[in-house]
Amino acid sequence: VHPGGVPMCNEVSTYETPKGDILAFIRSDYPGNAMIGRSTDGGKSFKCEDMGFYGLPLTAVRLPDKRILLVYGYRRQPCGVRARILNAEGTDYKESKEFIIRDDNGQGTDVGYPWAVVMDNNRVLVVYYITSPGGDPRRHIAGSIIEIEPQK
Repeated sequence: VHPGGVPMCNEVSTYETPKGDILAFIRSDYPGNAMIGRSTDGGKSFKCEDMGFYGLPLTAVRLPDKRILLVYGYRRQPCGVRARILNAEGTDYKESKEFIIRDDNGQGTDVGYPWAVVMDNNRVLVVYYITSPGGDPRRHIAGSIIEIEPQK
């Protein structure tokens, strides 16, 4: 998986595309960029590569228009939760634009483990854990409702 090194990958989230490929979104600590694996044989084998951006861990949900919403924790300043929208087959991850859902984690860099649920045609609830701004170290579960315009 990693050029010239032993992979340090964990916390895999899987997703099946409309054409039947299985995608594995992988947390990696080399150099911290997200990894993606793609299987075209029902999960018997995967070809993996660096996605070209930082984020951990990742989870994907299918939007009503078949695109993929990929959400992930962002543990670099400013810490919070971020996302990208990928095409239905997940092939455009290097070109996809990152957007910030939250960037106000209050204590250190411990934030994340987001999960997304489609509410209707243009709203998605993203839940995660985060600390409050102002120095309170206690973590809590929070959520953000984001609006995504359907692709025409």
